[in-house]
Amino acid sequence: MMQVKWLEALIALEGTGSFSQAARKRCLSQPALSRQIQSLEKWANVSLVDRNVQPVQLTAAGRELCVHAKCILTMLSAAQRDIKSKIVQI
Repeated sequence: MMQVKWLEALIALEGTGSFSQAARKRCLSQPALSRQIQSLEKWANVSLVDRNVQPVQLTAAGRELCVHAKCILTMLSAAQRDIKSKIVQI
């Protein structure tokens, strides 16, 4: 099952172009962030990152998934806000 933290890692990588910088942004070690990206690639069954260029770049599939990831995270935040607004204080 895909995990939200994997999408957050992909977005961080897109924004920084560096596994190390993306890991710092996510408060993770570089190997941990790399494993999250690898897990996401395994889930998607496609390469999401071109690791042979500097700065690191997302593949076409990675860019497409990143667009969806941003929408998913926005929707999750909206759902959380909506749920919190429905809480009745006892």
